[in-house]
Amino acid sequence: MTTNQTAKTRIPAPFYAAAGAADLAYRKLRDLQAKVAEQRTFTTSRELDVERLRGVARRNVKAFVVGAQAAQEKVVAGAQVAQEKAVGIYSDLVARGEKVVRGGARDTAATASEIADTAATDVRRTAAKRTRAAASK
Repeated sequence: MTTNQTAKTRIPAPFYAAAGAADLAYRKLRDLQAKVAEQRTFTTSRELDVERLRGVARRNVKAFVVGAQAAQEKVVAGAQVAQEKAVGIYSDLVARGEKVVRGGARDTAATASEIADTAATDVRRTAAKRTRAAASK
């Protein structure tokens, strides 16, 4: 069956995908059941040294705990650094937003006369462009 919908059926393609996934899972579980039965016969055929396995497990647990504690410390330190950066960025954004709302989006060093000079220059350039456009017609 294809994933395309035909004129006869109105069943969406995701439904078919879910059905296909369920069928695949069912088949894999059947294979797993056979593998488990095979492993049961394999482990019962040999002796297990339970005390040795307990010792290995205890040693592995201690190593895991030490590693987890070190990882936890690194995560906490990294989170603190990320938090500090986020607070800094947020503060910068707040300051920028306040400037924009107050109408001071230009550089704070710009004075009223510099803004007026820039506006006058823009007006002169626009007038010159209009004059050239009119002359070329």
